[in-house]
Amino acid sequence: LVVTCVLSFFSFTYKAVLYPYAVVRRFDTIGDSPNEDTRMWMVWPAHNANNTPHISIIHIDSIYCVAHLIPVYGTQLIPPQ
Repeated sequence: LVVTCVLSFFSFTYKAVLYPYAVVRRFDTIGDSPNEDTRMWMVWPAHNANNTPHISIIHIDSIYCVAHLIPVYGTQLIPPQ
């Protein structure tokens, strides 16, 4: 499974068929197991090779499960590693 954040929903009609899609931003997991304290997976935004955000258009039938992304709060910036 891939973690994404929906940025926008849109649809179009072609030959009387409605095609629903979503614009999503991909997230990569940090580590290979959930956090020991929260039991939740930690993720951060994925980037392409040229350091642009990994954004895709997907059919909404490919959305398997809805979840909330909970931000990490603190007084300092999160290190990139």
